[in-house]
Amino acid sequence: MADRLVVELRNRDTSCLRFHTDGIASDSTATMLFERGKVSRFLNLAGQSAAIGQIRSVWNRQQQPLRFPDSLSSDECEFSRNEITSLLSGFVRIADWFWVNQPDHNRYASHKPLQLQRAQRIGFDIPRTLISNDPNAVLDFARSCPNGLIYKTLYSPLFPGSEGLACFTSLVTDEHLRSITTIRHTGGIFQEYVPKKFELRITLIGKRIFAVEIHSQDIAEMQVDWRVSDARKLTHQMHDLPATIDAKCRKFAEEFSLAYAAIDMIVTPDGRYVFLECNPSGQYGWVEDMTGAPMTAAMADMLAAGKVG
Repeated sequence: MADRLVVELRNRDTSCLRFHTDGIASDSTATMLFERGKVSRFLNLAGQSAAIGQIRSVWNRQQQPLRFPDSLSSDECEFSRNEITSLLSGFVRIADWFWVNQPDHNRYASHKPLQLQRAQRIGFDIPRTLISNDPNAVLDFARSCPNGLIYKTLYSPLFPGSEGLACFTSLVTDEHLRSITTIRHTGGIFQEYVPKKFELRITLIGKRIFAVEIHSQDIAEMQVDWRVSDARKLTHQMHDLPATIDAKCRKFAEEFSLAYAAIDMIVTPDGRYVFLECNPSGQYGWVEDMTGAPMTAAMADMLAAGKVG
């Protein structure tokens, strides 16, 4: 997505600078000077000085782990990671830029329990949900879900240190429940299974909304979680949101001060719209490819303007 945005901006003769934050501890520097009632900031990216005063907008993409020299011990890396993270966090927090999205807002909006609470408050329909590490609570909840129970992670489906190993949303079986005591060590989200007609990826870019149907029920292996395989196997088509759902999506983004958000929902066979979750940094590239929706252009418009709309 970043590659196509850079091309879009350059085609408009709009200058942009790409900063891979994982290199801040190895080949780049950030400096803040506080003196005589002023703050001066300097950013050097792999030998290239960034004109801080000319930066209007920042697209905060998903960040890779910091890189450190092999000569550092594990303890030294941990110390350096904490210090460099604090340096970079302080640098961006005092910057008067338009953010998509401000890092603190992204982190705050990523908490799944908070998302569900806000979604309920706004008036979204959500699945009956239990979030717990109590095995007995999970067993009791499972018995109250005759149509089935699904499990998903609270933080990330990806296992640290693995290559592609992930724990995607899955149906909870009797076998899982027989070993449910292990949930005490990790916790999780358990939701009553909601039948699907199709799923929606609703991407908010400033004041524009792109709602796309993902027909996950067409392929058996992708019916519970379409992320388990290549989403391009599935039919995608644009969807006209009802005005009430459109307004609630906008309200949800406003609640978290998000200029960009990717919301996942279910449309049930009887036409109900059910909120699942929001990814403040969710991908949109494949959606644009599948539908032709001008999402990169919308992102470029917002960044060039330096405001939501």
